[in-house]
Amino acid sequence: MNARCKINNLDAFAEWGVVLPDTSVSQLMAFAPLKPFVSNKTRLDDGTQVITRDAKVDERDLTLVFYVKASTQAQFNHRIDALGTVFRNGSFTLWIAERANDYYRLIYQSCSQFTQFNGRLAKFTLKVTEPDPTDRGSTPKERRWS
Repeated sequence: MNARCKINNLDAFAEWGVVLPDTSVSQLMAFAPLKPFVSNKTRLDDGTQVITRDAKVDERDLTLVFYVKASTQAQFNHRIDALGTVFRNGSFTLWIAERANDYYRLIYQSCSQFTQFNGRLAKFTLKVTEPDPTDRGSTPKERRWS
């Protein structure tokens, strides 16, 4: 079976039993917001002058749902601990099969919900930030401030 989701370039299902539902895939595929346009509201002119050329993309906050599956309680505990270590590093890369050329560079914020079922299945919700939605290539683009 080919990977449908990779975290830090590892098959998320094979490594941690992670399944990414369609709702999370849709969140990732949604358009990123734009930064506010430069505008000028002067009493000398009617309305507001807005410069829309050279629009820039803004960061975006995402809420992603993940499921973790395991065969036994011991495997479940190991997978949850290992996945927690990945997120506690602060940043991670997420790849999904639906956008095979994109690597989402995400910053972990929090786990806002965690529900465990029978010690072998968990559903949790991560709050993450994508600081630069234009940086999705296989290698990070060079930063101006580097």
